Amino acid sequence: EVKELIPDSIKQQMEGIAQGLSLYWSVSYETAWQWVLITNLGFDILNKHKLEDEATGCTAFAFHSDAGTFLCHNTDNTAANLKLGSLIHYIPDNGDYSFLSFFSPAFVGAALAINEKGLGLTYNVGGRNKNPGAGLTVLFKTREVMATCGSLTEAIDSFTSLFDNGGMYGYSTANFLIVDFNDASMARIQVCA
Repeated sequence: EVKELIPDSIKQQMEGIAQGLSLYWSVSYETAWQWVLITNLGFDILNKHKLEDEATGCTAFAFHSDAGTFLCHNTDNTAANLKLGSLIHYIPDNGDYSFLSFFSPAFVGAALAINEKGLGLTYNVGGRNKNPGAGLTVLFKTREVMATCGSLTEAIDSFTSLFDNGGMYGYSTANFLIVDFNDASMARIQVCA
């Protein structure tokens, strides 16, 4: 349902992870591909919240002062989950921006990231979703933003362009805090289906 919404660079990374898993675990590529799909698309489904559910999640804040501009994130993950995180340096050879992301290497999205243009973002699980449905997973969108946006304005436009082109976001809701460290501009965006 969402295949056409996923940017090619993300599809290529997913295929690369599946190839690596296939070789490492001596399983068929098809089995490895299913693992990659379940991990990356399942994350979105597991984090969906219905109106009657109590939503819990991480928090983030940003501010600018005489000491500089800061983007901070407080996670609600357990200590065990934090040990699974890795700092991943994306260095694309297709003209996209390079960026750093802290997330589990099993996921191809970007949760906590900053790119070479000085654009940073945090991902937090959002609140309730009135009409959850199949759409682009929000973590794929953040990866695309880190790779293609060089300013806060471009990032905001990128989030809205999916709707403008007839698409929608997936099951989970998310709160993003985005900061342009070049001019200290910042925005909080809530995304839902």
